[in-house]
Amino acid sequence: MRIQFELTEEKAKELDTFMSTIGVTTKKDLFENSLSLLEWAVKEIQANPNRVIGSIDEEKDTYKELQMAVFSNARSHARARLVEKS
Repeated sequence: MRIQFELTEEKAKELDTFMSTIGVTTKKDLFENSLSLLEWAVKEIQANPNRVIGSIDEEKDTYKELQMAVFSNARSHARARLVEKS
């Protein structure tokens, strides 16, 4: 399968800079890694709708939740499945 994206020149430069920052050399690798992270996060939410995806600051013992519409959608579907099973 072939997937194409149209980006502005500015966004394409930002993407190239980001890729070099994380050591990814191809857009395919970037896409695959991004998708893997998203799939993992959604599976965590599906396993337990009360789970939060976020970043932990171990020194301060705090966390920051990552809020994305796809996580809200996954949480809603997971909760609906739990209600159906009841």
